[in-house]
Amino acid sequence: MACASAVLAPVHLWDVADDLWYAPAPAVDALAAQFRNAAVRRHSLRPAEVGVRRLGHFGAFRRTPGPMLWRRLMAPIEAASPALRSAGLAPLG
Repeated sequence: MACASAVLAPVHLWDVADDLWYAPAPAVDALAAQFRNAAVRRHSLRPAEVGVRRLGHFGAFRRTPGPMLWRRLMAPIEAASPALRSAGLAPLG
């Protein structure tokens, strides 16, 4: 990922504990290392933290766990970019 070193904006990267195929934590760590000039913030999520037994890689795109998960995913991004809320781009719920 040659372009990642050109990114200067804050970067938020997530891993999901039961995502063993697409983006397990070591793979996300390796991706984070590519953003050498950005402030990278790593986040981890366990399915039980949002009230489900399983999330996997695509669980965030399902109706369940819904708003609870999206609020958690968006919180650090909104905190880093308060203009999102004032622009009306905050998640519903």
